[in-house]
Amino acid sequence: MAVIEAIATTYVETTDVASVTLGSIPATYEHLQLRICPRTDQAYGYVELSVQFGVGGVIQTGTNYYSHWMAGYNTTETAGGGTARDYFKLFVGSGAHTDAAQYAGIVADILDYANTNKNTTISGIGGTAHAVTTPYLASFSGLWDGTGAIDTLKIHGWHLTGDLLRGTEISLYGLNSS
Repeated sequence: MAVIEAIATTYVETTDVASVTLGSIPATYEHLQLRICPRTDQAYGYVELSVQFGVGGVIQTGTNYYSHWMAGYNTTETAGGGTARDYFKLFVGSGAHTDAAQYAGIVADILDYANTNKNTTISGIGGTAHAVTTPYLASFSGLWDGTGAIDTLKIHGWHLTGDLLRGTEISLYGLNSS
């Protein structure tokens, strides 16, 4: 039987922020899961959130993050990837021109985050209402080419430069198989 435990939840309450950092993540779980309900200041109806890992409390900014995604909205499909970046892409969020009450939903699993014998991977799915009326869905995954035990996560808006807007909620859970 799988066990899931809440580790941390952050609400962007009073002002917009450039990033949210979740630190002191215990190494006692097999996997981690992020659940994010974001809005950003990006001027599109969808958003790419940026995520970086931290080891020993130090955010890893080397160009060793690799991502790919598949997305669809209305009758349009798209796919892409990114190599040798200093962040992962979590591909779907709500942008600034989306209805003010509209937030996206993203669930991302970070597998074997504390295992120092292999690289860490991330995979997930997200969705929002693109331009208010059109559903936008995406799946994404990535590889961090590093073997340190992850103990910190930093979540940013668009390409490390956008803001996370008031109302954004980020929750982190630990997963064990029993």
